Amino acid sequence: MIAEFEAILATLVSDLAANDSAHAVINSLDTLSDSALLALSSDDLINRFRQGAGVAGFDPEMGFVQALVESGNLGAVGDRDLRLLPSRWAGLLEEKQRYTEQLSLFASQNTFPVRAGTSADLVWTEAERRELQMTYGRHSMLHQFTIEKQRRLQAAALEIHTYLVDQK
Repeated sequence: MIAEFEAILATLVSDLAANDSAHAVINSLDTLSDSALLALSSDDLINRFRQGAGVAGFDPEMGFVQALVESGNLGAVGDRDLRLLPSRWAGLLEEKQRYTEQLSLFASQNTFPVRAGTSADLVWTEAERRELQMTYGRHSMLHQFTIEKQRRLQAAALEIHTYLVDQK
């Protein structure tokens, strides 16, 4: 379990760094003034898409802890804290997965069609730029929720890891 949570923590650090970087790009488009938005070149808009398009969703492989929780045998663990920590972890993981799914669904239904439609001819009209900015504003909010859930997972993983190391 210690090794599992060390791997989880390393993955979360990497995913959070990628998401923070992507969020900065996504958010930079949302915060532009109208004149700054219209002044951007088409190439700059395309480059911003490439930089901010990805989301590191943190989807760990089924590990020992998750298997134990899902087996229904967690009650057999005598240590109360060792029962509660993985239960909390499983709940946070499920919650984070729902937010990532919402973000992915929003992107596929809203962000990607705007990008495809406006980048087809590599010319961005004023209306397309404003629609893109509005869409990215909503995308930014959902992306931030996903990052917050990953930070909560990171805190819980660190708590579990620390507990396990201390009990060793």
